[in-house]
Amino acid sequence: MIEQAVYYAITNTAAISSQVGSRVYLQQRLAGTSLPALVFEVRSIAAVRMLSGASGLFSAEVGITSVADTYLGARTVADAVREAFDATAHTTATAILESVRFDGETPQESLLADGEENEPTRIEQVFQVHYRSAS
Repeated sequence: MIEQAVYYAITNTAAISSQVGSRVYLQQRLAGTSLPALVFEVRSIAAVRMLSGASGLFSAEVGITSVADTYLGARTVADAVREAFDATAHTTATAILESVRFDGETPQESLLADGEENEPTRIEQVFQVHYRSAS
């Protein structure tokens, strides 16, 4: 599963795990969990075809959101994710991540009005991951 491979790549990076520990969630973070944290999702998967036919490669769009109490906290985590995850190959029991390309990021503004309780800051990053099955 690509989700297991992405989780492994994120959590087995010292720069990331030192900041978020085990607070890495698939698709959603439960309200009230400690910050900073990461939330990731696999948005799409497509087979990569070559002129000669099937290549055995797949391409997945992966979104990784860094969540922290402050913008600088979210920025620090997002920078660590980009540096560790971008252009790095990872091998797990389920998939071989052949290449990872950073496609961009978007800071997400708080939806709360001025004077209300602070909402965590989020920085969403998008990566294209090319992988093949490890079996």
